[in-house]
Amino acid sequence: MIVSEHATDVVLAGRQMRRTIGNYLNWRDANGVLAPTDLALEPIASPPPGWVGQFKALHAVQRGPLQIYLGDSSDAVNTALVAIRRSDRPNIGLAFKPLGVNTVPMTTYPAQQAVGWTGLWAKSNLFYSAARGRLDKQIRLIGPGHPAAFRFAYKLWPGMTAAIVDGGVELRDSLGVLALRMPAPYGWDSSTTALTPDGTQRIRVTLTAGAPVTYEGVQVPTFWLTPNATDLTGATYPVYLDPTATVSTGIEDTFLFAGASSNWGGYSSPYYAPTYFPLYRFPAASIPAGTISALRFFGRTPHTGNTLKAYFVKDADTWVEGTGTGSAQNGSCCATHCKYNTQTWISGNFSSSDYDADAAPPTLVTSTGAYENWALKASWAIAWRDAARANNGFVVIETAGGTGYFYGVGSAYPPYFEIDYVAGASMPLLAQYLSRRRR
Repeated sequence: MIVSEHATDVVLAGRQMRRTIGNYLNWRDANGVLAPTDLALEPIASPPPGWVGQFKALHAVQRGPLQIYLGDSSDAVNTALVAIRRSDRPNIGLAFKPLGVNTVPMTTYPAQQAVGWTGLWAKSNLFYSAARGRLDKQIRLIGPGHPAAFRFAYKLWPGMTAAIVDGGVELRDSLGVLALRMPAPYGWDSSTTALTPDGTQRIRVTLTAGAPVTYEGVQVPTFWLTPNATDLTGATYPVYLDPTATVSTGIEDTFLFAGASSNWGGYSSPYYAPTYFPLYRFPAASIPAGTISALRFFGRTPHTGNTLKAYFVKDADTWVEGTGTGSAQNGSCCATHCKYNTQTWISGNFSSSDYDADAAPPTLVTSTGAYENWALKASWAIAWRDAARANNGFVVIETAGGTGYFYGVGSAYPPYFEIDYVAGASMPLLAQYLSRRRR
């Protein structure tokens, strides 16, 4: 069962229920009280709970589902240490530390819920910023002469394991359950070559495992982030490299770009246009037991009059973020979002081999100033929950009106889902409690 701050049930009438599945609008504090997420960056005097070692100049974002601790370490390198943990599961967490860096002071940016280190590497800066359920790490390359690759050590909380999967990192608890993840890294430059919606050049970035290092007497794993040298040859600086660490529950989204530069990992405001495709899904574990009668998607967009269609992504495909390149498959997923060489999205090729073969897919005509209420098919949620279909989510295809986007999960208007259902044998605790009160 997904944690309650991300899936909230209300009683409509009798056993009729409505579940909201969102992106970390609320969280539960140490007393179990549901409170709005607060991303305020605040100084604190002590290191993160469970941390072995020392911080200095410590700041934190503590009132959210992902608690983030930002500061400088007090070892010989003496700079740039960050730790995160899940507030609902305090024993789930990890810490990052860049290696081979200069000793530079940390600067705080409270209005942006961020900290940074200028000149941490040659011609390179590092920034961390907090979002709902996510920590964004941005390496900013100022000009030629920066390192060819960037190495990070990461220390896991006891019992956790990490593995590189589909170009990103999956972190699992002692039972093997996915608890945190880092989507595949990606990057972009400052040019106006119109290869992406904001006119910048796509920079491919790979993530690979490195040799372990000994840190504070403990051997810890490392990984390398390597921007593609060919892409950098034609890049306009500054260049931005942007991997993230996220809580694994809530809504996942990705922005797929049907072009030779493939997709953008966990892009936070997915575009839609004839060649841009938002893709959404939510964990199957969050879908309630019982008879589902309605599935709705709510998102906000600043554009009016775009006609969008939503397509169920079939089992033949897979959910992979930002792991491939090129306009056709080459052994891993890219803009096509299909397994291997089975299908391409280039030139609007949306065949029934990839999507629900329904002659009338759910349609939305966008407006502005309010959340869109998009009625999807209840059968989709049932199929994902009951494993009748792989949980590959749905893709949004723009059929008229031009380019637009939904506000992303890190914004003030994060998208969410609603599911109406009749509670079955696994009736939520809230309903059971209300039933007892009525007797």
